[in-house]
Order: sequence, then C-alpha cells, then structure tokens
Amino acid sequence: MSEDGELSYSQEEAILAIRDYYRFLVSLYLDESHVIEPPENGWPSISPEFQRLSGKSDEVIALIRHLPYICKISPNGHPYDPPQATPACYWADWQAVATMILQQAAAGDTDTEGSVKAGSEGLESKNVKSHLIGLTFGGRENNVFLLDTRLGIVHWPEWYGGADYKDGYSGDPWFIDPVWAEDHVPEDEYEWRATNPAWTIPDFFKLLKIQYRKLNWIPV
Repeated sequence: MSEDGELSYSQEEAILAIRDYYRFLVSLYLDESHVIEPPENGWPSISPEFQRLSGKSDEVIALIRHLPYICKISPNGHPYDPPQATPACYWADWQAVATMILQQAAAGDTDTEGSVKAGSEGLESKNVKSHLIGLTFGGRENNVFLLDTRLGIVHWPEWYGGADYKDGYSGDPWFIDPVWAEDHVPEDEYEWRATNPAWTIPDFFKLLKIQYRKLNWIPV
C-alpha cells in the first residue's frame, strides 16, 4: 500500500515477503534444503510458452519466474510429498508446475489453462482474472490464496478459512485489518471481492506468521 493509502503492487516486495516467510518456516521446522532459489535469469520452465498455456499476465509470469519455492521434486529427481507451508496445504512450486503443463501440452492436452486454474484457484476459478495467481497448488481440499499483481493484495477466500481472520476486537495486538478490494475493481469482480477478505502482501504473510506464534498452527 502506498503512503497515501492507495493499493499498489511491487514485484520486489512480493518476492521479499515470500522469501522471508520461507525463511521463517526454516527457523521453525522446514529443512533449508527444501527451499529452492531461482537462477539469476529466472526459472527456465516458466517460459513464454507456459504463459500461453496458462493464460497468465506478463506481471504474473515475471513474478513466479523469480520466486523461491518449496521444491516438489526430491533430491533424487522423483516427485514426493513436500513439506506444507500452512496446515494441510501444499504451496505452489510453479517451476515444477510449468514443466508439468508443458509436458501435458506436448502429450495433446488442450485445456492446460483449466489445469492451472483447477490446481491453484479452487472454487474461485471462474472469477479469477489473468493478473491473479494462486500461491498454492493441489487438490480440492487444498487452501487457496490469490495474489493480485495489480493491487498488491492476497485474497484468502472465506470458505478456505479467511473468514476466521477478517474480524477483530479493539485492542487486539494480533489483529491485522483486511483490505476490501471491491472499490478498486470492475463491476464484474465486485461480488467475489466483496465477500472474500484480502490483506496487503506484507500483512498477509505477517498474518500467517502470527498463527504460528500464537500456536494456532503447530509447526511440525
């Protein structure tokens, strides 16, 4: 959020927030070797071809191409059950997802965009525009967090748990006010934005850390 209170996005801020959150998890329980950093020029699998197949915007591709990830490939090169960055939730390793999508397309899959949306956007997939990207990737029970590369916020949809954190009481030092994005979006996005709380990118990751510090979530 800018100094005048307007919502704004910074790729650098988003990368730093995600990297800092993974380092926080390393300080609790995550093996440092599970966190992989991008090459200097970004992950090669997150390519123009992947952008075409996924339907994501330039800003989204630029972001996920330079993010660190919790690796979904074991040291011996085989898929495995990776550590979870929030309870019962697998976070997206987009460089691995991109490789999978490219392979699916080569095998004749004509709905790779649908695969991306199903794995990362859940019940909100029909509403999610190309400038939003899911931070998680998994099955139907996986949580969904949607990062907006125009407004610089992360939506935590109500039915994935966000409703538990949208309200607080006066004087609660742990409470972080959500932001409501409906005043900043086109009319066709108003309904889902108005019912799903969001936080600025730094505040969202602060909120996740608070859950561990309060022992609402147990690091294991």
